[in-house]
Amino acid sequence: MTHKEFNYIPCLCTQCKNVVQVNSLDKSLTCIVCDKKNATPYNKSTPEGIKGSKILFQWDKNLLTDGTYFCPNCECMSLRFKRGNILWD
Repeated sequence: MTHKEFNYIPCLCTQCKNVVQVNSLDKSLTCIVCDKKNATPYNKSTPEGIKGSKILFQWDKNLLTDGTYFCPNCECMSLRFKRGNILWD
């Protein structure tokens, strides 16, 4: 399993209305919850509520900022992403 095979990014599933992680290298972008091909990446082409000033994640055409994005739970532009830690052996 390498970065050439897997690159998980946050997506919005428009079918089951969940935020899920999807392998961006898989062209079908299938939701891991409902198994539908309706996952839309949160990235630079996703509308932002409040524009972010810091880039939190950037890989290929996928870019997330510290702005706000659509939250499927409350159905408003209140979802925020934060930089996390990555641990490995």
